[in-house]
Amino acid sequence: MSEANEHVKSEGIETTTEKTTEDREIVEVYLDDLEALLKDIDELENDEDITTKIDRVLTSERVIYLQGIIDKESISSVVAMIHYYNLEDDKNDISPEDRKNIKIYISSEGGEIIWCKKLLAAIENSKCKIETISEGGQIASAGFIIFLAGDIRKLSRHSEPLYHNLSAGFEGTYSEMKTQMAYYDKTQREMDEYIISRTSIPMKRLKKYRERNLDWHMTFEECKKYKVFDIEI
Repeated sequence: MSEANEHVKSEGIETTTEKTTEDREIVEVYLDDLEALLKDIDELENDEDITTKIDRVLTSERVIYLQGIIDKESISSVVAMIHYYNLEDDKNDISPEDRKNIKIYISSEGGEIIWCKKLLAAIENSKCKIETISEGGQIASAGFIIFLAGDIRKLSRHSEPLYHNLSAGFEGTYSEMKTQMAYYDKTQREMDEYIISRTSIPMKRLKKYRERNLDWHMTFEECKKYKVFDIEI
C-alpha cells in the first residue's frame, strides 16, 4: 500500500474516532440535561400548591361542585364542564356506555329558574351519565330540581331538600304585570310537572304546599317514600 493511501486510511480512522468520541460526549451531555430536567419536574410537582393539586385531581375524576345561589355565574361553569367532558369523549370515540360519569355535588339555597333550566338542558343532552350528589346541606328550590335531573341521584340523611313556590317581584303597567304573572304561572306548572315526572310525589301534595304558600322541608323518609333519590350515601 502506498504511503499516500496509508495516510488517507489513517486520517479516515482518526476522523471516525473523533466523531465517535464527540457523539459520546453529546449523549453524555444530553443525559445530564435530561436528569436535571426530570429533577426539576419532580421538584415542581412536589412544590405544587395543594389547591392546584385538588383541582387537577377533581378535573380528572370529573367532579364538579355547584354551591350557593343558582345564577349565571355558577351555572355557566358547570355547563361548560359538562360540554368539555362530552367533547373530549366524542373526540376519542368513546361510546356512551364506556364513558366515565360526571359527578355534580350540590349544595344550594336555590336561585334563578332560567339558569336552572339551562343546566337541566345540559344534563339531558349529555352523553355521559350525570350523578347528582347531596352529601349534606340544602338542596332547595332550583337546587332541588337540579338534583332530580341526575341519571343517578345520591342523597345523605344530612341533606335538606326543600320545595316551595317560585318567588318573583313585579313592576310596570297592569298589562305588563299580567304578562309576567302568566309567565310565572306557566313556569311553576312546568317545574311541578318536572318534579312529578322524576319522583313519585303526587301533584296534589305539591298543590297543597303551593296553594298555602308553604315551604316543604322534606324528611329523609319522605324522600325515600317518594323516590327522590336512587342511592343513600
